[in-house]
Amino acid sequence: MASTSTRCRITGTWAAVTGATSYDYQVGTGAVLSTTGTSVTLSGLAVGNTAFKLRATNSGTFLV
Repeated sequence: MASTSTRCRITGTWAAVTGATSYDYQVGTGAVLSTTGTSVTLSGLAVGNTAFKLRATNSGTFLV
């Protein structure tokens, strides 16, 4: 029996938040990661529904 694994790649983009110096994001229940840009590309995700959380920060203070 052959085994197959279906994975996908997505790119998420968002509008810049005034005063934000970085954006924290989390995929599912994984680690919280950070970026200074307004997009992120994720690969190797299982096909299906996965939660994506995003918050704007400025020196550790959450803006939204």
